[in-house]
Amino acid sequence: MKDSAALIAHCLGWQLEDLTETCKAMVADHDIKTPHVEVKKGQCCGLHQRAEAKVKGKLCLTLDLKMYLDAPNPHDACQIVGEPALNLMLQGGVAGDGATVASLVNAAPRVLKASPGLLLMTDIGVPSYA
Repeated sequence: MKDSAALIAHCLGWQLEDLTETCKAMVADHDIKTPHVEVKKGQCCGLHQRAEAKVKGKLCLTLDLKMYLDAPNPHDACQIVGEPALNLMLQGGVAGDGATVASLVNAAPRVLKASPGLLLMTDIGVPSYA
Protein backbone atom coordinates (compact mmCIF):
# COMPACT_ATOMS: atom_id res chain seq x y z
CA MET A 1 0.00 0.00 0.00
CA LYS A 2 2.96 2.34 0.60
CA ASP A 3 3.96 1.84 -3.03
CA SER A 4 0.48 2.83 -4.21
CA ALA A 5 0.53 5.96 -2.06
CA ALA A 6 4.02 6.85 -3.31
CA LEU A 7 2.94 6.42 -6.95
CA ILE A 8 -0.13 8.63 -6.46
CA ALA A 9 2.04 11.30 -4.82
CA HIS A 10 4.55 11.03 -7.69
CA CYS A 11 1.75 11.53 -10.24
CA LEU A 12 0.62 14.65 -8.37
CA GLY A 13 4.16 16.02 -8.18
CA TRP A 14 4.23 15.87 -4.38
CA GLN A 15 7.49 15.49 -2.46
CA LEU A 16 6.54 13.29 0.48
CA GLU A 17 8.26 13.89 3.79
CA ASP A 18 6.53 11.10 5.68
CA LEU A 19 4.88 7.90 4.50
CA THR A 20 3.60 5.36 7.01
CA GLU A 21 1.77 2.07 6.71
CA THR A 22 -0.04 -0.12 9.21
CA CYS A 23 -1.64 -3.52 8.81
CA LYS A 24 -3.78 -5.09 11.52
CA ALA A 25 -5.94 -8.17 11.79
CA MET A 26 -9.70 -7.79 11.67
CA VAL A 27 -11.21 -9.94 14.43
CA ALA A 28 -14.63 -11.54 13.96
CA ASP A 29 -17.24 -10.21 16.38
CA HIS A 30 -19.49 -13.19 15.60
CA ASP A 31 -19.22 -16.68 14.08
CA ILE A 32 -18.96 -16.56 10.28
CA LYS A 33 -19.66 -19.42 7.89
CA THR A 34 -19.08 -19.23 4.13
CA PRO A 35 -19.11 -21.99 1.51
CA HIS A 36 -15.30 -22.11 1.87
CA VAL A 37 -14.41 -21.42 5.50
CA GLU A 38 -15.74 -21.12 9.04
CA VAL A 39 -14.41 -18.45 11.39
CA LYS A 40 -15.29 -18.39 15.08
CA LYS A 41 -15.90 -15.21 17.05
CA GLY A 42 -12.52 -13.85 18.17
CA GLN A 43 -10.58 -15.32 15.24
CA CYS A 44 -9.00 -13.35 12.42
CA CYS A 45 -11.46 -12.77 9.58
CA GLY A 46 -9.46 -10.33 7.45
CA LEU A 47 -7.20 -7.29 7.56
CA HIS A 48 -7.17 -3.52 7.90
CA GLN A 49 -4.32 -1.87 6.02
CA ARG A 50 -3.71 1.88 5.97
CA ALA A 51 -1.13 4.19 4.41
CA GLU A 52 -0.78 7.88 5.21
CA ALA A 53 1.39 10.42 3.40
CA LYS A 54 2.39 13.91 4.53
CA VAL A 55 3.63 16.91 2.60
CA LYS A 56 4.95 19.94 4.52
CA GLY A 57 3.67 18.44 7.78
CA LYS A 58 0.10 18.08 6.50
CA LEU A 59 -1.66 14.76 5.91
CA CYS A 60 -2.43 14.87 2.19
CA LEU A 61 -3.16 11.27 1.23
CA THR A 62 -4.78 8.35 3.02
CA LEU A 63 -5.34 4.88 1.58
CA ASP A 64 -7.52 2.74 3.82
CA LEU A 65 -8.30 -0.89 2.97
CA LYS A 66 -10.52 -3.19 5.01
CA MET A 67 -10.96 -6.71 3.65
CA TYR A 68 -12.80 -9.10 5.90
CA LEU A 69 -15.48 -11.76 5.86
CA ASP A 70 -19.11 -10.78 6.36
CA ALA A 71 -18.40 -7.05 6.00
CA PRO A 72 -21.60 -4.99 5.97
CA ASN A 73 -22.02 -2.89 2.82
CA PRO A 74 -18.88 -4.02 0.95
CA HIS A 75 -17.69 -1.29 -1.42
CA ASP A 76 -14.74 0.57 -2.89
CA ALA A 77 -14.72 4.32 -2.30
CA CYS A 78 -12.66 7.32 -3.32
CA GLN A 79 -12.94 10.72 -1.69
CA ILE A 80 -11.09 13.75 -3.02
CA VAL A 81 -11.23 16.90 -0.93
CA GLY A 82 -11.06 19.94 -3.16
CA GLU A 83 -13.13 22.29 -5.25
CA PRO A 84 -15.31 20.62 -6.25
CA ALA A 85 -15.20 17.71 -3.82
CA LEU A 86 -15.54 14.20 -5.25
CA ASN A 87 -17.06 11.22 -3.49
CA LEU A 88 -17.29 7.97 -5.44
CA MET A 89 -18.63 4.66 -4.12
CA LEU A 90 -18.72 1.39 -6.07
CA GLN A 91 -21.25 -0.84 -4.34
CA GLY A 92 -19.92 -4.37 -3.95
CA GLY A 93 -16.40 -3.18 -4.78
CA VAL A 94 -14.06 -4.45 -7.46
CA ALA A 95 -12.56 -7.89 -6.86
CA GLY A 96 -8.79 -7.56 -6.54
CA ASP A 97 -7.90 -10.63 -8.59
CA GLY A 98 -9.88 -9.51 -11.63
CA ALA A 99 -8.66 -5.92 -11.32
CA THR A 100 -5.03 -7.07 -11.18
CA VAL A 101 -5.39 -9.26 -14.26
CA ALA A 102 -7.21 -6.48 -16.13
CA SER A 103 -4.47 -3.96 -15.37
CA LEU A 104 -1.79 -6.39 -16.58
CA VAL A 105 -3.64 -7.28 -19.78
CA ASN A 106 -4.42 -3.62 -20.54
CA ALA A 107 -0.79 -2.61 -19.90
CA ALA A 108 0.70 -5.32 -22.15
CA PRO A 109 0.65 -3.33 -25.44
CA ARG A 110 2.31 -0.32 -23.78
CA VAL A 111 4.89 -2.48 -22.00
CA LEU A 112 5.86 -4.13 -25.29
CA LYS A 113 6.45 -0.69 -26.86
CA ALA A 114 8.38 0.69 -23.86
CA SER A 115 12.12 1.18 -23.78
CA PRO A 116 14.16 -1.32 -21.74
CA GLY A 117 14.75 -0.66 -18.05
CA LEU A 118 12.87 -0.13 -14.83
CA LEU A 119 9.81 2.01 -15.51
CA LEU A 120 6.86 3.33 -13.54
CA MET A 121 3.32 3.08 -14.81
CA THR A 122 3.55 6.84 -15.34
CA ASP A 123 6.37 6.21 -17.84
CA ILE A 124 4.33 3.96 -20.13
CA GLY A 125 1.07 5.91 -20.16
CA VAL A 126 -2.54 5.34 -19.28
CA PRO A 127 -4.51 2.64 -21.12
CA SER A 128 -6.80 3.91 -23.86
CA TYR A 129 -8.70 2.63 -26.87
CA ALA A 130 -6.79 4.93 -29.23
